[in-house]
Amino acid sequence: MHFGRRILPLTILLLLFGLVPADLFAQGGDRQDGSLIQELDEADHGTIADPLPHSIDLRPWLPAVGRQTMNDCVAWAFGYAGRTYLEAVDQGWRPNHPDRIFSPTFLYNQIVQGEDGGSLLPDAVTLMQEKGAATLGTAPYLPKDYQTQPSAEALEEAQNFRILDYDLVQDVENIKKALAEGGIVLVCARVNPEFMYGTFELYDRKVHDRGSVARCPDQPHGYHAMAIVGYNDDRQALLFMNS
Repeated sequence: MHFGRRILPLTILLLLFGLVPADLFAQGGDRQDGSLIQELDEADHGTIADPLPHSIDLRPWLPAVGRQTMNDCVAWAFGYAGRTYLEAVDQGWRPNHPDRIFSPTFLYNQIVQGEDGGSLLPDAVTLMQEKGAATLGTAPYLPKDYQTQPSAEALEEAQNFRILDYDLVQDVENIKKALAEGGIVLVCARVNPEFMYGTFELYDRKVHDRGSVARCPDQPHGYHAMAIVGYNDDRQALLFMNS
């Protein structure tokens, strides 16, 4: 799904990876995201010339990796990673100050309204279209606080950072095209314990299968939002930014 302030794109995609016990890690996606996202228009990247770059890495335009403390992964992916990246590229600055990094709390607390139950991807983009996004300068991240609502100052600031549009990509080639076009790709993944522990150099099929075997039959699915922020053809890998 593409979205952006001015003309910068944000792309959203649904991936299904595996399973994770929900009580081990804070996550916050929802199984409904799949059916809702499938209704979006697919991105058109026909203007991107072949061949694509051999590799892309968006990290110079991203803030340091943060750590979520609730089921607020959608807000971290869409606000902290996605919206911060778009503004950094648009302004030509490094996101190295609270006034240049967007707040997960601003999004999450308005969506969930007092219940730490996770959030839907479409709810996040709708909020960012209608109310925008506030920076950490006016809406600091509040660990384990999903009830405090934004201040009047944060709501006023957020109006300056509303998004315009968004669309969908569903395969690796189009993910790479979206990144080459200057976009950032947001993903909701169903992940397993091996992925969440992060003790691997490269998350490939072998690692994935090992994590799937480790899942107990009665463990619930864990749906988790992240950002795809690059790729490398030599490694045949995508680069994820987690929270």
